[in-house]
Amino acid sequence: MYYYQMPEQRISCNSKERAQVSAHSKLVLKPQRKGAVLGPAIVANAPAHARLMREEAFGPVVVVQSVPDVDAALILANSSEFGLQGACFTASLETAFKVSRKLQVGSLWINDASRFRLDSYPFGGVGASGFGREGIRYAMEEMTEPRSLIVKLG
Repeated sequence: MYYYQMPEQRISCNSKERAQVSAHSKLVLKPQRKGAVLGPAIVANAPAHARLMREEAFGPVVVVQSVPDVDAALILANSSEFGLQGACFTASLETAFKVSRKLQVGSLWINDASRFRLDSYPFGGVGASGFGREGIRYAMEEMTEPRSLIVKLG
């Protein structure tokens, strides 16, 4: 399988899993492929055991889940072994800060989604989404070997 085929594999899965997924979920927007370019896909209410819910899609795929409240959304999101970035759209500062305390991700966006990256802030994930942080400061720390020199004179 080529890297660019991974998103489609996560959406379609194998025949047994596809039957389980299709019984509970809906492909709201089917991706269109033009050569190596895959258009966006939207999947609604995929079951927790689906590959799309357990593995990174590496493509323009979003899963929309219906949950009763913010606590249920946090439990669902934190059940993943991955945690690179997250986004929370809310008019409530209380909800925004609750999500910022409890969501296990490397970066959290409030009322926006990840569209850019700055080298001045720590970029990286938690869990299986990577180790360490990227960015100028963090790269310098990674490539530096701290040492101590103690001299007693006299």
